[in-house]
Amino acid sequence: MPVCTTLEERIEILTECEKGKPAWRLERRMGWSQSTIYKWRLRGQREGRARLVSQMGRPKRGALSSYPAEVGDMITRWRHAHPGRGAGTIVAELRRHPYLEGRKVPSVASINRFLREQEFIPKRQKQVELPECQPQPNGFAHDVWEMDAQGYEFVPDVGMITLININDRVSHLRLLSYPCFLGSERVERHANTVDYQVALRLGFSQWGRPKVLQVDHESVFFDNKTKSPFPTLLHLWLLALGIQLTFGRVGRPTDQGMTERSHQLWSRQVLQGQHYADWEALYRAVQERRDFLNEHLPCAPLNRQPPLVAFPEARFSGRPYRPEYEEDMLDLAIYRKSRFSFQNTLTSGDAEART
Repeated sequence: MPVCTTLEERIEILTECEKGKPAWRLERRMGWSQSTIYKWRLRGQREGRARLVSQMGRPKRGALSSYPAEVGDMITRWRHAHPGRGAGTIVAELRRHPYLEGRKVPSVASINRFLREQEFIPKRQKQVELPECQPQPNGFAHDVWEMDAQGYEFVPDVGMITLININDRVSHLRLLSYPCFLGSERVERHANTVDYQVALRLGFSQWGRPKVLQVDHESVFFDNKTKSPFPTLLHLWLLALGIQLTFGRVGRPTDQGMTERSHQLWSRQVLQGQHYADWEALYRAVQERRDFLNEHLPCAPLNRQPPLVAFPEARFSGRPYRPEYEEDMLDLAIYRKSRFSFQNTLTSGDAEART
């Protein structure tokens, strides 16, 4: 006797039962137990003849089917409220949710499958090979900070803003994302020296001063209008605070790859699909999200650890700063020396041009 019924036998069982034949007669004629006959009769009557075909493997129940339904509902609500936050962020949020305290949390892969089933994630495009990444530099937290402003974006009820993002290169800390206001309905100005100073003062007050700050060749950082560039006011201010200013190579955004990637991260985590009552509400949201990114969200380059877990010593650089004492901290000798050396460069350049 075969170990399982064939498709023809299942169809015969359903057909004979529809004609009113009792199960015990089919049992005598076909040799199958009445429980087997009842099984295929009920399946055919409830789900149709197409379900008489056996499905190989475990039945498909959908992603997260082994977890309480409340977990899927929670993820769905979060995704609707914050469409820019991915599976990694959702896992970190679930781990600190009171409902799941002491319980198993779905993996990133499981949540990605769930989001794909719910059509939150579009079909993946064909993957291509990425260029080889440069190794991370050896050093300590707060040796080098990166700073850059992302493109402007309209935020309802707030206006046009650009996020000035500052990151630590070694520890991957998201030090600050400062929403710089550019205008109510259109861009009325661009981020200037004062805006960058405000952002840096906020970062210094929270984390201490770094040794080096790296930026691009924006005119606020680099006087690109003359043959021998004179240091900008921001450049001189940083030198007087004992911070070296360095520049990425022209046309090489990969020199600040971490900060370039952080633009998309901040936009998805804070701006995409969100509404804020005013600028203060947006700034509070950015600060709260910064704490979450640094303390809870795993970071791939840090072996899936949040930055402050991998680098607990990065909470302070060891070089203090307080805005009320800034005037006393400024080393004006360095300021005057820098001006003098750059003036000599300009003077010698003019002399060479005249000769």
